[in-house]
Amino acid sequence: SIWNGMVKAAAGVNNVKVTLPLMSAGIYYLRYDDGKTQQVLKMMKQ
Repeated sequence: SIWNGMVKAAAGVNNVKVTLPLMSAGIYYLRYDDGKTQQVLKMMKQ
């Protein structure tokens, strides 16, 4: 799913363990860095 991809990207970029549920982590990442999130969304769509 796209949320799973975003969580993995967030974990890789920030080098942290993601302990939140996928949806919550996705929303958190959207708030954390919208620019990087947009890049992930584009990557997932390709």
